[in-house]
Amino acid sequence: ITIISEGEKMITPMPESNSFACKFVKQKTREQVEINGKTKKKKIVRFGVTVGDVFFELADDHCQKIFAALGITDAFKTELRLECGAYDVKVSDHGIAASVTETLDYGKEKFLKCAVGDNTVFVKADDDVSGNIYLLPDFEKIGLIETQRGVKII
Repeated sequence: ITIISEGEKMITPMPESNSFACKFVKQKTREQVEINGKTKKKKIVRFGVTVGDVFFELADDHCQKIFAALGITDAFKTELRLECGAYDVKVSDHGIAASVTETLDYGKEKFLKCAVGDNTVFVKADDDVSGNIYLLPDFEKIGLIETQRGVKII
């Protein structure tokens, strides 16, 4: 719904979902683990997505869906788009760097209009926030879309 007063747009609608460009990646790290009372370094492999330069580990079932849809080698080459609604992303102390450009007050609810690179993202706000923030999507509620064909994988 767009509300217009005296020829001027007062309130414009928010998009149904936020969109972030991402890539599926494999991350190798070494971690110290305790085995039989001894501390050893062990190679750990994690699969997830990177949004910008931020890595988010995905659950095994999400990874299996990506491999099943794209194949093992193409999964790492394919451009993906992470989508989530304004209620499915929150302000955090780590995550995707964003800058608040405006606070939208709809009476009972407030939303932050944020700039993430060239994208505009909307986030439900519980507190007054301004300036540079970090956004953390809820990975139980996200969607992953293959951008070339527009196929929803998750």
